[in-house]
Amino acid sequence: MARLSLHRNIPMAFYESLALLLSQHLPLRDVITTLLHISPKDKALVRLQLLLKNGLSFSQALVNVYPHIDSYEHHLLSMGERTQQLSQCLNQLITHRKQLRNNRAQLSQACFYPCLTLAFTITLAYALITTVLPTCLSMYQQQNMPLPPLTQTLLNASTILTYRAPWFLLWLLLLNTGIILLKKCSLYSRTISHHRWHIPGIYHWLNHRRYSRLCHMLHLSLAQHTPLHKALTQAAKSLSHIPTQHQLNQLAYHLNQGHPLSIALKLTPKIPPLMRSWLTISANQHQLAKSMKHLSQIFNNLAEKQSQKVLQWLNPLLLCLVSGFIGTIICAIYLPIFQLGQIF
Repeated sequence: MARLSLHRNIPMAFYESLALLLSQHLPLRDVITTLLHISPKDKALVRLQLLLKNGLSFSQALVNVYPHIDSYEHHLLSMGERTQQLSQCLNQLITHRKQLRNNRAQLSQACFYPCLTLAFTITLAYALITTVLPTCLSMYQQQNMPLPPLTQTLLNASTILTYRAPWFLLWLLLLNTGIILLKKCSLYSRTISHHRWHIPGIYHWLNHRRYSRLCHMLHLSLAQHTPLHKALTQAAKSLSHIPTQHQLNQLAYHLNQGHPLSIALKLTPKIPPLMRSWLTISANQHQLAKSMKHLSQIFNNLAEKQSQKVLQWLNPLLLCLVSGFIGTIICAIYLPIFQLGQIF
């Protein structure tokens, strides 16, 4: 087994080893002790064993050892611990991690050459703006000839990039930090969701992935005869997307108030039509649990198809952006040529 250590996320080797030993019907504490015999110097396992001896549950101990654990993983492990199905939940987490790894590998492979081309283009554009453009336009400036607006704009940008490059990089760093902090704001997420300010392909891909995880959580809860409104509340806690959390909590609230499922769905209009139809056709809770399992796979397949569409459009999109960027600089250099007759 690969040596475990204190990571930002829980290592995949830990999940695989834990699932393998738990499938042999060993007690959880004995499994941790066995893993500790394999890796006696692992600080994470030592701390995890100590927290379990102090009376903490397995999911709570993991949060203490790995504070940055994904909310979906945490709630899935917590549910598996409550329902005595920790081994099955671990296998689901392993499958989920592998799917994420495959998606990232496909994305990295598809983005490598476009990103390499984009980096080369940015370097070339910077050289054109800061060296070639001022040199070509120097004779026009010596004749005090007015430049076209596009050329003058790029010349001003050249001056900024040449003499204020450190400040420009600092501004980009601050802008990037501000965007990251803004995305964590609940008001920002609700505003984006309300006004539908998003990139369609990427939004649908993320939305399908999100609802695939959600339906799987509902399947596990409903399979243990948990009431639907409580299952919705537990599933909402496993998500980090605030608008989806609000939708699930709203649906759970209407169900808790005694409304039938059909009426509660009408009072929660932002539930996806596919999930709405599967919730409606289920006659009882047992059938609903099976429906959520199938629906989770459907959403997962839709997410994979959407990711393929996004990757197919990525290369042409970057090619258009690169061509437009370089073409704009070339046009700015050649536009003043039409005014050469005014110089001589």
